[in-house]
Amino acid sequence: MEGHVTVKDVGVLGTRVRCYISPGAGPEVVLLHDAFSKSLQFRAQLNGNLGRQLRLIAIDLPGHGASQPPADVHRYYTVTGMAKIVGGCLEELGVRSAYVVGSGLGARVGLKLNGAIKVESIMMVGTAPLRKNAWQSSGELLARAPAVAKMADTVNLTAEDVHELLRHFVSPEELKQDAFAWVSHAIKHTDARHRNVVRHELQLDTFDELKSLSELSSRAKLGLVVGAHDHLVSYDYISSLRLPNLWRQCVQVVPGAFHFVGASRPHAFDALIRDLIKDTRGSITPIQRKVDPATAETPAGKSGALVPPAARFEPPVVEGESQAKPASAANTPMAKNPYARGKVPGGTMPHPSMRFEIGADEQPYAKEPVVHNPEMAANPHARGRIKGGVMPHPGARFEVTATTLAGERNGQNEVARKNPYARGRVPAGKMPHPSSRFEGQPEDDTNGAANNTSANATPSKVQNPYARGRIPGGEMPHPGARFEGHWIDRPSSRARQPPGGHTHSNIFG
Repeated sequence: MEGHVTVKDVGVLGTRVRCYISPGAGPEVVLLHDAFSKSLQFRAQLNGNLGRQLRLIAIDLPGHGASQPPADVHRYYTVTGMAKIVGGCLEELGVRSAYVVGSGLGARVGLKLNGAIKVESIMMVGTAPLRKNAWQSSGELLARAPAVAKMADTVNLTAEDVHELLRHFVSPEELKQDAFAWVSHAIKHTDARHRNVVRHELQLDTFDELKSLSELSSRAKLGLVVGAHDHLVSYDYISSLRLPNLWRQCVQVVPGAFHFVGASRPHAFDALIRDLIKDTRGSITPIQRKVDPATAETPAGKSGALVPPAARFEPPVVEGESQAKPASAANTPMAKNPYARGKVPGGTMPHPSMRFEIGADEQPYAKEPVVHNPEMAANPHARGRIKGGVMPHPGARFEVTATTLAGERNGQNEVARKNPYARGRVPAGKMPHPSSRFEGQPEDDTNGAANNTSANATPSKVQNPYARGRIPGGEMPHPGARFEGHWIDRPSSRARQPPGGHTHSNIFG
């Protein structure tokens, strides 16, 4: 192991257990190795990025790796006995709940940890839960590797047995590497007595791992992970199981991996562990508490409560309490404004889309109003002068009466004032349609014609009945019409012709 991994020996139930702990601050994950193995099976996870992100706790099972055999072999070499030792070890380490990742025998031990700690979710690697007739089920599970199934009755393993296990655990190319030299050493130095004890336990009718799965919490998930080249698992047996809490409702097959999936394909194995935690709790990052659980109630809530990230808590202003600030940060108008940032009353937060308009007399934080434009000050719809709760619609058009403007214009542009359709002179409540054209009646234009007989008036414009503004009321020539005078009235240099259109002469003008 690398230097950042903590190695700790824990004494529990008369034996010493070796633990490897990564420095991660995320959720706690218990790693339990397979039979004929040790915690080096998860060395890539402890030394890699997963160990820096999560708090991984790898434990050597009793009689495996650096852990001592138990004093009472027949009692603590069973799956239930190993679970008691591992549970006591986790209690010494202060673990109350964790995710369990077990390979082979380690997965069976992990299923029995639910009483000692709270198992959030469990991932079984290279194996599957056994039914009530566990010994028969184990034979069905190992149907593709009968030579390995016979090793349960073997006390001393031969060289052929070691080779048989090696070809199932890792690939031939990996066996040639120095990083996998520990596999052969772990097989040869494992206490052989535990195999016989485990076999007798599996033959009991009380051993039922499907029942252990039903005792987990409702949100706990069961992940089944196998390598694509793992022959220690029978897919026919897995398909015969009914697992309602199966993660993703399928078995996760890792391409190119053998029985030791974490050692053969560490990156894919790390991703599966992260995904299982995310699907169970929603995130793999540690929860940051904004409230100290040891403190009393605060404006944010009771002690131990988690503060939602979108919540904004504004402490109420207590009368008589000093609100002193540095002189550089003093701002008298902002301090008096009840809606200034940081001055919102406790529990009150105006909606961003709301617009609060208050009268000038109701603004305690405003200075004395300085009116630079008397007309705007007198206008009740000027910005900042809207009455409380009143907001004119943006599309509304407010037209004042003619009498209001008569005194303000002071005789400016008398012609425009007399025109009832001049801009700003529309009677209140009446608005002509933009496309309509209003033509005065002939009798209404008598005064207008008299006024236009001034020196500047154009006689042709006055006498032309079709001049703009002089069209008789109700008469409007069509834009496409062509008005031509009679041919007799039209002057021409051409010789006059009779109405037939031809003459007996050949004279042209």
